[in-house]
Amino acid sequence: MAQFPAPRSLTFRTAREADLDRLVEIHLAAYPSGRPAQARRSFAAHPLGGFDALVVAELDGDLVAHAFLFALETWFGGRAVKTGGIASVGVAPEVRGQGIARALLAELHRRSDLRGDAMTMLYPFRQAF
Repeated sequence: MAQFPAPRSLTFRTAREADLDRLVEIHLAAYPSGRPAQARRSFAAHPLGGFDALVVAELDGDLVAHAFLFALETWFGGRAVKTGGIASVGVAPEVRGQGIARALLAELHRRSDLRGDAMTMLYPFRQAF
C-alpha cells in the first residue's frame, strides 16, 4: 500500500510573550541586517502595537511565520479611514516556498475586514523600501 505524508495543519493566532525567542529567530532570518536586541524591542513594545497586533502562523504546532497588523488611519478627502498596516512579515527558512506567507497575508486581510478596516497597506520598515 502506498504511503502518503500526513496532512499538515496551518493555524493562526495572536503572538504571546513566550514566543519572543522564536519570533526574533524568524525575523533575523528574514531581515539578516537586523539586530537581535532591536528585534526583541520591536516585538515586545512596538510604538504602533505589541503582541496584540502580531499574528503568528503555526504549522503542526510549530511557530513558522509572523506579521504585524497595525490599526492605522489613512486620510482621504479630509476624512480618516480605518486602515490595516501590515509590517514585519517573516517566514522561517525551512518552510519557505510552501504558501505560508500567502496564507498569513490572507489571514491578516480577513482580520482587517472583521475589524472594519477599509483597506490594508504594507507599512514598510524604512522609507526607501
